[in-house]
Amino acid sequence: MKVIFLDIDGVLNAIDTKERWQGFIGMNPVLVDRFNRLVEDTSAEVVLSSTWRHASNWRETMKKNGLNMKFLDRTIRMPGKIRGLEIKEWLDRNEVEKYVILDDDTDMLPDQPLFKTSYLEGGLTDRICDSVKHFLLM
Repeated sequence: MKVIFLDIDGVLNAIDTKERWQGFIGMNPVLVDRFNRLVEDTSAEVVLSSTWRHASNWRETMKKNGLNMKFLDRTIRMPGKIRGLEIKEWLDRNEVEKYVILDDDTDMLPDQPLFKTSYLEGGLTDRICDSVKHFLLM
């Protein structure tokens, strides 16, 4: 199986995002649509690695913000550990053929395939989507 580990802030929202979610910055519909197409084009499963995963109703929150795929899972919380270790813990428990990480942060392990986005540069771009597609489908 192919998996995309998804961060939200800085990936599906950016400095120009006007949408709000429960008083905080929400998800940009253009970026959400771009991500929905990426998932469809790659047939990848999605695991939420964002801090948004801590909400008790995280699946409903994702759907209400326009993410139309069924999320496979979310990573566990490991206080004091970097996100890369949380992702590694998930990978150690699951069989994965290929995976990518979409995140605007760099707290990953050196060998993890991070496709870095930028909150200041528009979040998930078409260029990043093309690179992810190439990586997952090659």
